[in-house]
Amino acid sequence: MSITSSTTLSQIVSKIQSKVPDKSNLFGKASDQILLETIGKLINLDEIVDRIQAMDHHQCSLFMPEQVKFAFLKWIENHLESIELQPEWYLTKDFKHFDRHLPFEELQAAVEQEFDVEAVYQEIGDAHEAGLFDNSSLEDQFTGTAQQAAADALTW
Repeated sequence: MSITSSTTLSQIVSKIQSKVPDKSNLFGKASDQILLETIGKLINLDEIVDRIQAMDHHQCSLFMPEQVKFAFLKWIENHLESIELQPEWYLTKDFKHFDRHLPFEELQAAVEQEFDVEAVYQEIGDAHEAGLFDNSSLEDQFTGTAQQAAADALTW
């Protein structure tokens, strides 16, 4: 499409809109319709489109709301596919919202319920008193200094 200097903005918009399928056909594919219904249950697409157009983000005020909604849904669909392919990347990038909803407290309570922490501490204390944790055989065999032990540990 060539644009002459005398072409007005409204004429350009009319030409663009004439090239885009009518709004009844935008969500014609079954997958697009399912995506529209699913996303529509989670967020208010009309309010999002109104805001995007009011702010004229990416010059969206030039297009019909249905066209902007379709583009927004395709943008979301692309992100969902990317998340499906690399969920660990997204979780690493924005981990707070993921971690916040993991039930760490319930896990801790389940572990404490399964293991009597006080009983475990008592067993360890009893083992210390019985001399089971005094020295290992490796400690008994070592005759060097602390500096030699550190140097050996670095080269091991």
